[in-house]
Amino acid sequence: MNVLVCDPISPKGIALLQQRPEFAVTVLKQKTEEGALLPLLKDVQAMIVRSETKITRKVIEAAPLLRVVGRAGVGVDNVDVDAATQRGIVVMNTPGGNTISTAELTFSMLMALARKIPQAHLSMKEGKWSRKEFQGTELLNKTLGILGMGRIGSEVAKRALAFGMKVAAYDPYLSLARAKALQVDLKENTDDVYAAADFITVHMPMTEETKGMVNAAAFAKMKRGARILNCARGGIINEADLHAAIQSGQIGGAALDVYETEPPPADFPLRALPQVVMTPHLGASTEEAQENVGIEVAEAIIDYLLSGAVRNAVNLPNLDVRGGQTVFVSRRQIGPSGGAVGAQAQRPHRSHLRRQSPAMAHRPDHAFGAQRVPRNGRRQGSQPGQRPGAGRRAGLGGQGNQIERRNRF
Repeated sequence: MNVLVCDPISPKGIALLQQRPEFAVTVLKQKTEEGALLPLLKDVQAMIVRSETKITRKVIEAAPLLRVVGRAGVGVDNVDVDAATQRGIVVMNTPGGNTISTAELTFSMLMALARKIPQAHLSMKEGKWSRKEFQGTELLNKTLGILGMGRIGSEVAKRALAFGMKVAAYDPYLSLARAKALQVDLKENTDDVYAAADFITVHMPMTEETKGMVNAAAFAKMKRGARILNCARGGIINEADLHAAIQSGQIGGAALDVYETEPPPADFPLRALPQVVMTPHLGASTEEAQENVGIEVAEAIIDYLLSGAVRNAVNLPNLDVRGGQTVFVSRRQIGPSGGAVGAQAQRPHRSHLRRQSPAMAHRPDHAFGAQRVPRNGRRQGSQPGQRPGAGRRAGLGGQGNQIERRNRF
């Protein structure tokens, strides 16, 4: 079976693939544009990408044998999941590999924002000594608002508590019991977080629901001088509205690692504001994170191609191999004929693939129990008698989104 590694991943991950005699592994040495990529896909069964290579519908159509796409990272913005689903191709990601790396960057950015460290550093490099100009604020007894309490949001909360901060969180799928265990104040809606927080950080995927949700209307509900962080996905914060809110003084500053357009243009307006700390999408840029996601995606590809086991798929429930059969890890076992799927690693019938909310790729297992629904006892926005997810997910602004647990139909 032919495996094409399109973007750089950990050598340990590549070695795991190359150790399997069943695989012929091709590693592209540099970024390959779509036109040059298409001729390489005729006999490929698996592709591995990070964020550079785009798996478009055209790429998928050029790979008639393709069975699985592995994303070494969390977001699948660069993969046409709908086109893959229509072809019966499984799309997997690695949601756990960069959790600590991104959480640590977020808290580093929080510290930099509170104490104006980048601005003071630049001033010193310019030969200045301007102590009064860079007076900051302590984190002790301040409130950090966290939108999205998945893996990364939960790790950020732990670090904030260690610094003596209070944490106000919004996540409609986090149980009250879990919130208590995490020692966070779970709010019913985003407005309650906006009103309470001195700093606000977002840890959600970029979807139709979350696109631009932190906008002028949201900024107006925040404390005057509140500070904003985004180390999740570009586009969740409306950048034009953020620029205006900082200039007006409603928002005291921002720390950004991700952007609506990457890289942002040279004349990107937020570059000119001294209150804004910027980094070039470094959330997963640690040695440990890159090794973790490389190994994790390689192991997932191996398991799927050789045994049919599926994990961390964004368009298929998790599958496991048990007693010679591959079965769905869910409340019921569903196969092409309604029974358990056979042990052979065959392409799943496309009727069993579904386009799930990318939010599912980011959720920790603890946030979704086997029967998990929001705290009001039914899906947010659903009316009694509606199927789960038929209505609006509270606070995120989208309609009709079916948010289901990744390993559950």
